[in-house]
Amino acid sequence: MGCTCLPARQVQKCIPLHANILCLISHLVTMKKVAFYTLGCKLNYSETSTISRKFEEKGYLKVEFHDKPDIFIINTCSVTENADKKCHKIVREARSISPNAYVAIIGCYAQLKPKEISEIPGVDAVLGAAEKFRLVELLDGFVRPEKPEIFASEIGLVDTFNTSYSLHDRTRTFLKVQDGCDYSCSFCTIPLARGSSRSDTIFNIVKTAGEIAHTGAKEIVITGVNTGDFGLQEGQRTERFIDLVKALDNEEGIERFRISSIEPNLLTDDIIEFVASSKRFVPHFHVPLQSGSNKILKLMRRRYQREVYTSRVEKIKSLMPHCCIGVDVIVGFPGETREDFLADRCPGRSRQGPVPERQCPPDGAAQRRAGRRSHRLLGQQIQLRRLASGHRDPER
Repeated sequence: MGCTCLPARQVQKCIPLHANILCLISHLVTMKKVAFYTLGCKLNYSETSTISRKFEEKGYLKVEFHDKPDIFIINTCSVTENADKKCHKIVREARSISPNAYVAIIGCYAQLKPKEISEIPGVDAVLGAAEKFRLVELLDGFVRPEKPEIFASEIGLVDTFNTSYSLHDRTRTFLKVQDGCDYSCSFCTIPLARGSSRSDTIFNIVKTAGEIAHTGAKEIVITGVNTGDFGLQEGQRTERFIDLVKALDNEEGIERFRISSIEPNLLTDDIIEFVASSKRFVPHFHVPLQSGSNKILKLMRRRYQREVYTSRVEKIKSLMPHCCIGVDVIVGFPGETREDFLADRCPGRSRQGPVPERQCPPDGAAQRRAGRRSHRLLGQQIQLRRLASGHRDPER
């Protein structure tokens, strides 16, 4: 039987290939692994995805949360009480999975309560709104410090817009077009966590949408803190949301666009009419109501009354009877009465007579829960007013 050895020339060709494979394996073994966990809204998901790509560009290996990573990045939320509690829970989970890993906290909660978060056992670094996109540079090497490090500028200094979009995390892509908020709703901490309203340019957004199209994504969800307030750059309104919608409708690489959430006072007739006749925008609006009572809306410092909300719904349904409309409602707001609560059931009910008594909420446990919510909201209101007037939390 003849010899089956390879000729010398073929052996020489194999050596570089073999060496390359060994080099690749060695590189993968020595690469630091990083995992991400996101709490909160679509905007947070878009930003986490963008930050993760920055890590991969720097040579880090992105892995799942339970794959014993060397670095944990936890993107936090401050909208709900449970989100704050979840931050503590996720840090404990991270430490149990990989006791010696580096744990960094970013996001809204990190901007609002950096010192409080730094005192959570197991946290190595806290980065605020202005610093989170420079995370790789600020914490290069990710060597655990003796004491937790805090990188958090005052929110008034946060004025840069960072383009962000999610990829491969969900079936849809979330594209951030706007950040921050200039509204001062009494129940909301977002202006203190994300700063003033600012936007990307229409040119950059359309360019980014084209890049997303090349990844094979079929749907883009336009998102922001106050999406309808799009157009502010360096404090000046230079563009309009309706013009952005029209420009994106011509992007042939994407099959569907969706507006994630828009305030009723910013949802104009021309936006509704364009979506009704557009090529790519789906018949869907998420329009936060918060309360159907004008008294409560005023206490909330919202910029519309129930009649405005009703007119927006009627306009949508007149042009798109099949359109899906999402809504947010806050119950148990301080000062809310039974009549105020019932007004939430149908903002246009005033023209149709009172809500039947059988639809009234029951007494007992439900009312006690509403009372506890009212107490917590009142405490948050007091804290927000102190912060707005220049009184800083002692722990800041």
